[in-house]
Amino acid sequence: MVNFLKFSKWIVTMCGLAACLLMPGSSLEAIWLPAETISDPSIDVSALNGPTMGVTPQGNVVAVWVDRTYPPDDRFEDVVMSSFYTPNVGWSAPQVISSLQINTADKQLYSAQDDPDVAINSSNYAVAAWEGEYSEDEFPQVTIAAVRDSNGTWGPVSVISSLSGDSRAVNVNVALNEAGTAVAAWRETYEYPPDGPTVDRTVISILPFGGSWSPFVVISGDEVAFGDSDNKPCVQINADGDIVVVWRRRFEAGVWGIAAATYDATTSTWSSPVTLDTTVSDLSYNPRVAIDSNGNAIAIYSIGNSIKSSYFNGTSWLPPVVVSTDSDETEDPSIVVDPMGNATATWTSNSGQVLSSSLPAGGSWTAPVVISVGDSFTDPFMSQEALAVDADGNVIAIWENDDTGALISAYKLFGQPWQAPETIFSGNDVIYPSIGLASCGLAVAVWQETPEEGLTQVMAAFNGNILTPTNARGKKCCDTFAVQKRCLTKLSWDASDCIRYFNIWKNGQLLTQVPGTAAAKFTDPLGCKGRNIYTISSVNTFGFESARVPFSF
Repeated sequence: MVNFLKFSKWIVTMCGLAACLLMPGSSLEAIWLPAETISDPSIDVSALNGPTMGVTPQGNVVAVWVDRTYPPDDRFEDVVMSSFYTPNVGWSAPQVISSLQINTADKQLYSAQDDPDVAINSSNYAVAAWEGEYSEDEFPQVTIAAVRDSNGTWGPVSVISSLSGDSRAVNVNVALNEAGTAVAAWRETYEYPPDGPTVDRTVISILPFGGSWSPFVVISGDEVAFGDSDNKPCVQINADGDIVVVWRRRFEAGVWGIAAATYDATTSTWSSPVTLDTTVSDLSYNPRVAIDSNGNAIAIYSIGNSIKSSYFNGTSWLPPVVVSTDSDETEDPSIVVDPMGNATATWTSNSGQVLSSSLPAGGSWTAPVVISVGDSFTDPFMSQEALAVDADGNVIAIWENDDTGALISAYKLFGQPWQAPETIFSGNDVIYPSIGLASCGLAVAVWQETPEEGLTQVMAAFNGNILTPTNARGKKCCDTFAVQKRCLTKLSWDASDCIRYFNIWKNGQLLTQVPGTAAAKFTDPLGCKGRNIYTISSVNTFGFESARVPFSF
């Protein structure tokens, strides 16, 4: 990764004086550094479900994906890989985190591995899980997990689902809290022997920090089977260890529903499954849920042309409410909640717009706003994240532009409107994007691209600081004395955490640097003559400079 000096030079080169000196009222775009390939460019990655990632508040990132082959040993296919990103250092070389163990027939023991998910906390402790086959016990489809210690070492894999040939475990998602407690949730198709019915179930296992995965627990009861190839439960955990899971289920032919279950860490008990909504029309394949520090949760999903949500107040689920109704079908809803309990959602309309709404803690959903330009759509699929939120309530979104094939993002500071969209990357067949947000304005995106026929790779891009200074304002003041008139320019802006210092620019030249801990103001005693254009940028604790913001006079 580039350092601050190189980053600053890149800004000047790419931005140019004319572009950087924006007039008041102009839109601002954060600066994304050029994308890089983080998978082995000579190895084709799995195109089934794409890469996923987790981001720490400190800006470290762990990404996981599946390589189709593991040369030079042609016994191994569908190998789970990982890379770790450190700010100012860059991405590590890809490493295998799945097992390369062979079975008694000298074949791959864990085979057909795919669809990984990963989560990480601020200690750089990470948990990944994926699906695969265990080839020495009736070839069951199983859920496999691995743990990354804070020192960067991935441990041995564990099978955390049933090894019975009567079950098929697929579509796992994981969540992890700061205490190191992890939870995995997956779907299982189970056939009661002999010649019994086939049912679908949602299953979980919990991993306490330093312990072992708990015996798996069925939290859904038996449901009408419909095949879960495109259905994944969403699981979240808060700092206290409270857990919420939502999933799509089938009641009977043509009748679908959204179900949920919650775990109370104080009593160590799961609730009975609750049906949040039912419908005979189109229903989200993958409903999403978020949980706050008090154990309150918000589920979001789409039914036909409506986006709906249901709120869990720590005791019970409230009746669903309509967040938005569109003339066209809606899809791909995503949701995040900040530590204060404020929620933000995005989704896609069939007319090609990305929309967003916010739910203030204790309030009601705001009117939806369009945050995209052109024919656009979010595509979080099953484990990808279209939204991310930091500890201060700032939110970033990612989507694709169908007109250009570009990957787009937009940023929203807490309590403020969405900023203008910006292009992260333009390439060929860009799919499966995820967005992550660290503290202090550091953002990262990971996605999958097919640069040429027969080769698919994992890409990533980095933005060092999207915390542009806010409310930059200035005024000219003149004092008349007995023998002279003194004029000066006073500049001020809103203070911000995470800032080392602010750069003050005058007519494109660096005028001064104001420490982030100092008063958010500066006086230019020579600013009264001529027409001067002032801009301000911030340099965050990572050492990266933001885009420049014009002062309004």
